[in-house]
Amino acid sequence: MSKKIQKILTDSCILFTIFVFIIYAAGYCFQQKSVTLALSGTAMLLATCVVLSIFRGILTYKKLPMAVRILAHYLLVLGSAFLAFAVIGNIVSTSIQSLIMLSVVTLLYSVFALAHAFLESKQDKNAKDAYTSMFKK
Repeated sequence: MSKKIQKILTDSCILFTIFVFIIYAAGYCFQQKSVTLALSGTAMLLATCVVLSIFRGILTYKKLPMAVRILAHYLLVLGSAFLAFAVIGNIVSTSIQSLIMLSVVTLLYSVFALAHAFLESKQDKNAKDAYTSMFKK
């Protein structure tokens, strides 16, 4: 059990670092000044990364079809993004801002989901081409 917790925390820390770099780069590119994160915003970002790392376990659950796994993961990611931006962070306050945020999350998710589905189908194809012995004993 501790290996699973360690994997979740490691993945969430890596994801947190990537998100922080993206936030700072976007702030520098769009505002031409440095961005500062308050402690509450940093904690919210870290909690979101932990939740996203936990939800990643759905994608590795092989008993469900790929489409069901991706749809369930998408809904959980969309819900956590809305929770983080609208409820906890009060960043999204109007319906148009919610629509834009959900559209951006959907667009980004579709790009990454297609890449993941392509890579997993390629791995399944390689697994089916396993070696079979020509010489039977």
